[in-house]
Amino acid sequence: MRLVRVLLPAVLALAMSGCATLINKGYDDVSLNSDPSGAECRVERMAQPVAQVKSTPGIVRIPRDSHPVDIFCWKDGETGARTVVPGYDPWMWANLPTAYVFDSIVDGDRELPQAILVRFPVKTTP
Repeated sequence: MRLVRVLLPAVLALAMSGCATLINKGYDDVSLNSDPSGAECRVERMAQPVAQVKSTPGIVRIPRDSHPVDIFCWKDGETGARTVVPGYDPWMWANLPTAYVFDSIVDGDRELPQAILVRFPVKTTP
């Protein structure tokens, strides 16, 4: 009986570890839009390609990470760019302290917004 009292909390903590990672996968599916629409976009993280969409709007799958993503879009000689910093996944608050450590290590505690809009600069007439 004493062994059960000692092992049960440990087993429960292990079973509930990584709550945000278990509920959400290791990536975010993000709707990528641009203004004007129809632009080709490239998503990078730390100057490494992560995803690409041939024509906005489109859906891109971006691996979760604590580092920001840079989005570069172009159409008809015009360009637009945006940097998005991942926020915290609300599921991380359901973690036990040991699970929080696990989620932090695998960046399961981070998430990107469901939709990102890249606006091109407004042309000014001289």
